[in-house]
Amino acid sequence: VEEGGGIGGFGGGLETKRRLLALEGVLPEPLF
Repeated sequence: VEEGGGIGGFGGGLETKRRLLALEGVLPEPLF
């Protein structure tokens, strides 16, 4: 079972999406 850093309850899927959004410039890095 993989846990997203800081959002373990949501699993890795949500973290992956947030990381992709950050890479695209949709979300600023400080939100992590």
